[in-house]
Amino acid sequence: MNAAPQPFETSWEECIELLDSLPSMPIEARVDAIEKLIRNPSPGIRSRALRMGAAVIPDERLKYYLRSDADDVLRNAGVEMLKMRGHRGFSLTLQLLKDLDPDVVLQAVIVLKHLRDPRALEPLRVTLHHEDPNVVQEAIVAIGQLGDARAIPDLLPFLTSDPWVQMAAVEALGNLRSPVAV
Repeated sequence: MNAAPQPFETSWEECIELLDSLPSMPIEARVDAIEKLIRNPSPGIRSRALRMGAAVIPDERLKYYLRSDADDVLRNAGVEMLKMRGHRGFSLTLQLLKDLDPDVVLQAVIVLKHLRDPRALEPLRVTLHHEDPNVVQEAIVAIGQLGDARAIPDLLPFLTSDPWVQMAAVEALGNLRSPVAV
């Protein structure tokens, strides 16, 4: 697991061959190949690599990706793979809400917002008390997208917060069809 980003030097044809051979590779070789392919600038190649990664990358490796401060490509790939896992990635995403790194927590909230799983409401309510305002703002928006009006009282205090948090609260309350948002 390299910490520094690697330049992409493989041709399109080599990438297609690598993608086609992924199913027959041992798991560790697959992971290494996927880590190489997600750096490809071609959307088609990167998309296929991300889909394969969502299926085969172990949870611990995904956590490593999300903690890769020095490698935005790897970090973004981790988020995209977790989103692609859908509900299969839900429990891992909930674990990440408790991470010490606020950026990892933020990524977990972004994934939960994408999943729109009603089971996320209570964990997201807890996240409203996070010390990082970016996490709180994203949690507010995620709660609004869940569409559960029981969260309205949790969001009302944010109407007197910083303007960008206020806007998130207004958006969320509007999504929840709360008259307070108007």
